Amino acid sequence: MTLGEVGRQITNVAPDFDQRTYGFRTLGELVRRTNAFEIDHPKGGSMRIRIKPAAAPAPRRRAPRRRAEQKPSEGTARAADRSESPLDLNQ
Repeated sequence: MTLGEVGRQITNVAPDFDQRTYGFRTLGELVRRTNAFEIDHPKGGSMRIRIKPAAAPAPRRRAPRRRAEQKPSEGTARAADRSESPLDLNQ
């Protein structure tokens, strides 16, 4: 899209817009300074701009995997396997 078209659209949306408010003599200077646009300015032609593609998001880091639960060793019996209650204090 040409810079002139962009300027007209800005004027339609915000008639009081003035690039000088932001310290730039021209809309082209403001566009260059934002570094948000790809700019094509052929000799003798109109400046054309388009929004730069968004950068790819950083890859997400995966949470570390939890270790698998360890099975009790063969020599140790679990409380559920024994006939007495695990809270039996009279042993």
